[in-house]
Amino acid sequence: QFFYERIILIRELMSSRAVISVHCDWHKSHYMRSILDEVFGANMFKNEIIWHYYNKMQGNVNYFAKNHDNILVYTKTSEYTFNKLREERGEPISQIKRVWDSETKKLINAKDENGKVVYIESTHKTIDDTWRLSMLQPSDKKENVFYPTQKPERVVERLISAFSNPNDIVFDCFMGSGTTQSLA
Repeated sequence: QFFYERIILIRELMSSRAVISVHCDWHKSHYMRSILDEVFGANMFKNEIIWHYYNKMQGNVNYFAKNHDNILVYTKTSEYTFNKLREERGEPISQIKRVWDSETKKLINAKDENGKVVYIESTHKTIDDTWRLSMLQPSDKKENVFYPTQKPERVVERLISAFSNPNDIVFDCFMGSGTTQSLA
């Protein structure tokens, strides 16, 4: 009920181009998604981002380690802000060049005048829906303020970069440790 009432209010406060991202873990993510589907509409669900933290030491007693959280992403309308995010690769790779085919309305492999597939050197990659980012550690003296649900700046930074533009209002309705406020 607590979550449901707040989500209704948050939806009313959102602009037509706004995006909401809701962080949760395996305990309640299925309930939260049901509530978000009801309030925003299932067709406004855009992504489930998996934040995989590789540095959580957990005992695996009769089940797989739970080393990820979920970020559920919904929009208020079909016209919303989304900025594709890219990051530098460790080493450049050779990959097939893709181009838009206006006839088929699909991406296709680019070909040269002889019909051979064209390869390009790629130094960056597009960030997908699985984010392999470390969680905060107690030894982190720069970022960790020891708030129980504090998120690393890199997670929040990605969300702000993807779903807002400069001078947009970013609203963190729980505020917690102040990570969003320090970055927005």
